[in-house]
Amino acid sequence: MSVRRSPLVRVAAALPAFRQDLFYPAYAAMRIIDDFVDDGFLALPQNRRDRDRAAAQSHLAHWCLQTEAASQGRHAAPPAGQDAPVFEALRITLGQGSLGPAPWRALAVAMGRDLAERPLQTWADFDNYADGAAVAPAAVFIYILSCRRGPDRSSTLPDDISPQTSARDLAKFCYLVHILRDLSKDAQRDQQLVTIPNEVLASCDLRKADLSTVLPGRLAPLAKILWARAAGHRAAVTEQMAQLLPRLGAVERGALSALIRLYDDQHAENKGRVQPNASP
Repeated sequence: MSVRRSPLVRVAAALPAFRQDLFYPAYAAMRIIDDFVDDGFLALPQNRRDRDRAAAQSHLAHWCLQTEAASQGRHAAPPAGQDAPVFEALRITLGQGSLGPAPWRALAVAMGRDLAERPLQTWADFDNYADGAAVAPAAVFIYILSCRRGPDRSSTLPDDISPQTSARDLAKFCYLVHILRDLSKDAQRDQQLVTIPNEVLASCDLRKADLSTVLPGRLAPLAKILWARAAGHRAAVTEQMAQLLPRLGAVERGALSALIRLYDDQHAENKGRVQPNASP
């Protein structure tokens, strides 16, 4: 459930107006930094990235300052510049609620790793990265689905709902589905976009540079690992959703269930890459 190319927008269109008012500023704020990192920085030639890295990190720090303040209902200095309307919309919507700055900080940590072009060596590195890149946005969405409307634009969360807990396995399931689906495309754009641990690639006798050119049969062992890890997270999602879904309104429950079905369908389609000669 990473920010980029997210089906969240599709399902959010069915939500009540109050929840849409919370969703769109949050989504826009996340897209600002996600697009900057992926399309504004990682798309540059390596020599330009080396030259501009410090400036990019300053841009990320500014985004983090603005989102942290807005998420707490405050204005930040210096002024937010051309993105000021997004941060102001965030301030007067989610910033009046009880979610707080934690998801924005977590996303900033993941984006900082991308700017530094630090590789993921192990599954532990992957999980730490995904906590910011995938779980944090998903936790915001869970909050939006489950919060209670208060006076004016305020919102509160029931004490027995934890967006982070409810989002963790769902987000990593969706993220792994995306990774498997987009292997070749991401490898062609930039190797930093391939967030597969190096130890996993090595176990399959692959390098990131291979992913855009090798035949499907060579990718089958890697696809099997990614598919199975996604399936493990999906099994945990069933239990977590059994706790969460009954607490949501009918429309919200339908939106989240529809989102899960979208990723279940993609996960089923991805199985054809595990067994390249079989029907998905």
